[in-house]
Amino acid sequence: SGGVLTPGTSPDLAQLTVDELTAGMREAHKAGRTIAAHAHAAAGMKNAVQAGAQSIEHGTLMDDEAAAMMREGGVFMVPTLSALATTAAAGTTCGIPLSAVEKAKAMRARHQAGFKKAMAIGVPIAMGTDAGTPFNHHGENAQELERMVALRMTPMAAIVATTSAAARLLGMAQEIGTIEQGKIADLVLVNGNPLTKIGLLRDRDRLMGVMQNGQFVAGPLRQG
Repeated sequence: SGGVLTPGTSPDLAQLTVDELTAGMREAHKAGRTIAAHAHAAAGMKNAVQAGAQSIEHGTLMDDEAAAMMREGGVFMVPTLSALATTAAAGTTCGIPLSAVEKAKAMRARHQAGFKKAMAIGVPIAMGTDAGTPFNHHGENAQELERMVALRMTPMAAIVATTSAAARLLGMAQEIGTIEQGKIADLVLVNGNPLTKIGLLRDRDRLMGVMQNGQFVAGPLRQG
């Protein structure tokens, strides 16, 4: 569908037909690729699901039919709540075009409602932030978990969306996503219990260590 930051496009309109999407996705599947579809519009989501997408990025203007199709097809929603939130909060004084700020503000409540709808009917959800959009920085991914929990996702469900669910979506569940013998040891260790306070995951003072492939690469434990 059209985008928030793309001038002259409308997020509530689909840009590609099912046939057009199917042709592209068929070739991507031949190459063994997982397909993520950028879709704010409900019509765009439905077209992408019919064409064979594995995930819908944003899902901002989701309706009942799109949610049902995603659940039945096992198509993930990657809500990227942070993208609209940071754009709307920063505003034009930070250099973001007025058209983008207006679209972000106009759609934010509907985005949150669509996320709640997806949760309620059992659409699979994986965490993603759309990092690189205004003031939505790489390395600040954990803000997305706080936003999901603020909309009544449980802390455990938010952590699952970030780990094992995301691994399944990417076709990497045999390698990452859970702590099991034989899997790659990519871990984050924090001082505290994120199940009672999800914000601990973005508190740098609570970060004890970041482990990549079994080796500490950041945090106090790297020195230990």
